[in-house]
Amino acid sequence: MSFPTRTVDFFESFVDDAGETKVIYEGKLVVRRADVGVGMERVVQREEFQTEFFAKHDIKNLKVLSLAENRRLAADYIMGINTYVACVSATISVENNELAEKQLTADITFDDFKTLPEQIAVAWEKAVFELNPHWGLKQDDDSQGEAKRSRGKKKRKKKSSTGSAQTT
Repeated sequence: MSFPTRTVDFFESFVDDAGETKVIYEGKLVVRRADVGVGMERVVQREEFQTEFFAKHDIKNLKVLSLAENRRLAADYIMGINTYVACVSATISVENNELAEKQLTADITFDDFKTLPEQIAVAWEKAVFELNPHWGLKQDDDSQGEAKRSRGKKKRKKKSSTGSAQTT
């Protein structure tokens, strides 16, 4: 069975002081809707990203990222755990114009990803989440787990509009 894909064309250039157009990035990448295997790889990549990020920045827990002075660090964490991991997980190919100054790869590092021109990253992210809306930009990390646990383990039943019971 073949899963749906999306092709994202990307281009970034500027005109230098001599009036010459310099092509920074140019090419196309293909992303896919995830199957169970790709979804599980994404889960593993999220765990690896979090472990490496926390070690690199000497972070013990997510509460550190909520402090006002850590906004840049918090933004990097959210971008990495959500957007970066999703984009890398769903990408199946990248073709570059060999004459472009920079080459985009399917296995791009986080540090290179966060320096991409925003319009390229946004187009990439949009294609990934259109195909994988269930990946959404929610945080399913320790902070979310703690919030769920604090609501208790009881499940209530409420009546739906059709009259059948529905677990919430």
